[in-house]
Amino acid sequence: MADPQKIKSNKMWQEQDNNKREDCKPPERIADLIAGHLGQTLNKEEQNELNAWLAGDENKRLFDELTNPKVLKEGIVTIYGIDEKKMLKKIMSHIKE
Repeated sequence: MADPQKIKSNKMWQEQDNNKREDCKPPERIADLIAGHLGQTLNKEEQNELNAWLAGDENKRLFDELTNPKVLKEGIVTIYGIDEKKMLKKIMSHIKE
């Protein structure tokens, strides 16, 4: 037989979890809003949606990290495997020619 205390505890946890999720948006939507922000293509409604999402401290920290130019650069370098020093050397050799 199920322990009534455990059931009550699980139910309370689920209710708390559901409350946290009320203002959650699917990750794909948030990614679209952040990309729109970076590309400066958000309309007023989308900007308001992004601002509402940013009201959460955790969301704001994530946004700040994802939109940090240094982090973006490192991500691009990682994705494309760009060796900055090698690329600069190559560019400089073309300039000297």
